[in-house]
Order: sequence, then structure tokens, then C-alpha cells
Amino acid sequence: MTKKEKKGGSADESSKCVARFWKVFPHLTLCGSLVLYATLGALVFQHIEGGSPSRTESDYQMFLGQLVHTVQNHSKNSSFTHEGIVEEVKNEMKNFKSVWFQGPHRWDFFGSMFFCCTVFTTVGYGEIYPVTLTGKVVCVIYAMVGIPLMLLIILDVGDFLAVVMFSSYSRIHKLYKALRSKT
Repeated sequence: MTKKEKKGGSADESSKCVARFWKVFPHLTLCGSLVLYATLGALVFQHIEGGSPSRTESDYQMFLGQLVHTVQNHSKNSSFTHEGIVEEVKNEMKNFKSVWFQGPHRWDFFGSMFFCCTVFTTVGYGEIYPVTLTGKVVCVIYAMVGIPLMLLIILDVGDFLAVVMFSSYSRIHKLYKALRSKT
């Protein structure tokens, strides 16, 4: 083999490699953009929700104090039965607010990333949610961009799976025909 043939062969392989790269590049860019979007969203929500002090902590502490006070007072009173104390606690629990569990400590980077992924995938577990006005507004804007981006990625993955399934079916069908013609 001459030097010219070797160069031509490597140039041909190189052009195939470049062609494959450009074939895959848009798909990787799309997936990378979603990862970047989720990361930026996590940083934004970590700053907005995790950076603000909890305004509900004192209310929560007052609620717990009232609950403990109720149990202690009724436990000392011999006229209250166990069932009576449970009923009183149930009545006190009507004042419970789930927002008390949405403290800034939950908005670390990974908690914020989890929230962002539940927003743009539209899963919406509701385990963590913004409580500040700024956080709620940013969440709506974040969803308006993130959901269509996620749909584009789902569409892209669906196209890829369709191509893979079609090519697999074609190969299996050819193999089946070849085996059938031999028998």
C-alpha cells in the first residue's frame, strides 16, 4: 500500500467520524441543554428559596408549644380519657399548615434540582414547592420554558427509538427470510 492510499484511507475514516459526530451532535446538544437548564434552575431556586429565612418558623414553634400544652394539661386532668386527649389533639391539628415543612434547609442544590426536574417533567410530586412570591413567579416562568424543552427531548428520543426499532425489525425480518429460504 502506498502512502497516498494510507492517507486516503485515514481521510475517509476521518470524514466518517466527523459525519457521525455531526449526526449525533444535535441530540447531545439538546440533552445537554436540558441538563444545563436544570442546573441553572437549581442554582436559582437554591438562591431564592434557600437564601431567605423562614417566616413561618415562629408560627410552627407556637403551634408545637400549644400542642404540647394541650397534651400536658389534659394528661394531668383525670377527667380526660386517652380518647378525649386524642380528640383534643385532632382539633388542634386542624390549625396545622403544611407550609411549615418548607423551610430553607430543604432548598440545597440537590433538593432544588429535584424540584426543577419535577417541574419540567410535569410530575409535580409536591414534596417541595416555593413559598416566596418571587419563587412562585420564577417557577411559572421556569415551567413555561422547561416543559416545551422537555417535550422536544421526548420527541427526539422517540424518533431515535423509532429508527432503532425499524432497523432492528428490518434485520430480524431479513434474517427470518434467509433462514426460511434455506429450509
